[in-house]
Amino acid sequence: MTVDEEISRYIKLASAKSADDFQQFWIENGKQLPRLTNLVRKMNIIPATSISSEALFSI
Repeated sequence: MTVDEEISRYIKLASAKSADDFQQFWIENGKQLPRLTNLVRKMNIIPATSISSEALFSI
């Protein structure tokens, strides 16, 4: 699978499933997206909070 195909697959998976739980998404889909999973692990891309940005900054 090319990088472009993997990104396309990620977009489909992220929009099809509720991607509210970042860590759970990567646990469930990591094997289908090996390059992106590796990038997420290397960059340690983990949200600092589970609160959505809209809720965090709403007044």
